[in-house]
Amino acid sequence: MIDKLSSSILFCAAIALSGSSASVLMGQVPQGRAEFTVNVTVVSTGAKTGKSIKQNRTFAQRSDGSTREDVTDHLSTRGRGMIRNIKLVLPAERKMVHGHPEVLSVSTFVMSDEEVQQSSILPRFDEKCSTNKGVERAAFAGFSSVAGQRVAIYEFADARRSTELSLAPELGCYPLRMVVNTFDDKGKIARTYKSEAYSVDLGAPDPRLFDDPFAGYVERKPSEISSLIQQRVFHSSASSEEVAESRQRLDDYYDQRMPRGGTTKDPAGRDK
Repeated sequence: MIDKLSSSILFCAAIALSGSSASVLMGQVPQGRAEFTVNVTVVSTGAKTGKSIKQNRTFAQRSDGSTREDVTDHLSTRGRGMIRNIKLVLPAERKMVHGHPEVLSVSTFVMSDEEVQQSSILPRFDEKCSTNKGVERAAFAGFSSVAGQRVAIYEFADARRSTELSLAPELGCYPLRMVVNTFDDKGKIARTYKSEAYSVDLGAPDPRLFDDPFAGYVERKPSEISSLIQQRVFHSSASSEEVAESRQRLDDYYDQRMPRGGTTKDPAGRDK
């Protein structure tokens, strides 16, 4: 029980700490200014047990650089339902907001100058997405189609994992499909992670996704939100050293990046 609980809590923690809404697992952030909304199914399956962890993701991007990502983590533990995490990135307001509907709570982070600047840059991509960050070591494997969108496929592998990544040039090289196999010490597949878009809507996202979606929510530290989710969703107060350390790292990051009396700190901890 505690291992599954810890995994879910740490997954939510990774999303909050990453500062990258396409998620740590996706490993990419759309860098263009195309307006679109994409719906993605994510499944992570253990080779030995055959058991899967499932997620649904909705990612929306507007022309002003603002983004929203909804992640619904489907819990298999005793039918407890799901955990939902919403991340809103608003460069014009210099803030990133992580919302948690189950506990009506948010954590707000101030964007650094570099993050705001990156959101305003309009990088140029070729049809192969060959200049996209993360494909430097990969081999181009041709073109295909995912959810009706043309994608450039890249493959790379080492002793620990193999990866196939499908990037959509018309969507700022957003990753519409990703398959990762991790290997054990004997070189056999230990776990397979697959993320694939099942629908893409081109054009401006629904304004309701961005218009004050956190009305009535309470600002809290990440550790407080994690504890509330643990109590209200898992009905448990048990924890582990790993979870406690992760919560502390999240709070340290939050303390550096939260609005504080008009004074903020950059990621290095310097007053700006």
